[in-house]
Amino acid sequence: MAASAFMEIGNILASSFLTALCEMTGLDLRSSPPALAIDMTASILSAVAAVFADLEDDIVTIVTQIDEVFGIVEGYFIFVPEPGSLSVLLRALGLEE
Repeated sequence: MAASAFMEIGNILASSFLTALCEMTGLDLRSSPPALAIDMTASILSAVAAVFADLEDDIVTIVTQIDEVFGIVEGYFIFVPEPGSLSVLLRALGLEE
């Protein structure tokens, strides 16, 4: 049950990040359902890299911090773009010419 709650929170947060990127860039971005991974950071990132290595060489990582009554929760939003679309996103953000 806790995993389901974490996945729903992840879905809400991912949607928020994606909505912000859409508003900042004017692009129509679509998402796939987020996944939950609980393990050591290196293990999680290695698994992500292995799955998406053939698709794209670069990913976008957004570090986030949520101040909660019980303390600070830090998280990472990992955006793996479709092949060739990262340059479109960076150009729309004014970060690439």
